[in-house]
Amino acid sequence: AFDGYRPVNSGGLSVHLDTGATASLYSYTPFTSGNTNFVNLFEAWFGSVFGNEIGQYAYSLYQPGRRDHNFTAREDQRDGIKGLGFRDDGLAFKVGKTQEEGMVPIYRMYNGRLKDYWMIPDGPNRYWAIVHGGYADEGIAWYAYPSNTGTEGSICSQGQAVFAMWNGGAGDHYYTTDENARYWQIIYGGYIDDRSSNYNSPWQGSSAYCIPY
Repeated sequence: AFDGYRPVNSGGLSVHLDTGATASLYSYTPFTSGNTNFVNLFEAWFGSVFGNEIGQYAYSLYQPGRRDHNFTAREDQRDGIKGLGFRDDGLAFKVGKTQEEGMVPIYRMYNGRLKDYWMIPDGPNRYWAIVHGGYADEGIAWYAYPSNTGTEGSICSQGQAVFAMWNGGAGDHYYTTDENARYWQIIYGGYIDDRSSNYNSPWQGSSAYCIPY
């Protein structure tokens, strides 16, 4: 017979439910923990508890079936990307969460035909991508310092260079601050330096922007 008590865990802890209505609610809403239930209910209505804030680091995600890289600094977007079959590939690099002095917005664009995500600052290349290249603008991905233009001298006046690469066979942009990773992708991965970047040197590589240390 129901005595008003319901077990909480296997350790013998139980709670007393004063009314049948409360008992029914408890029975049909399985108890895990208050925090877990709150998270589940919140995310069902409003999305990730992490929100849509730009974080301190960009995550790298990878879809091996399509040889497709994806980068985001937003936790909720990261969750959604993993739902599309991407796997976490670690932290890519530090980014600007807000637009500090000297920084510019880095925009995220997507091409549905190529299944490619392209992260670049505003300028002629972004205009071409949207108007002629089949890319749709998905808003600001993060903030960074602009790379120097040209082919000689230092890549960055501020921060650390993000090398930008392109794989035409896979239809994929790839970004890294690691010179060894850039070398491997060019020698073995089928990538070339993305010559649409602001800075494009055959000796140093191509850089679309520079991120804070």
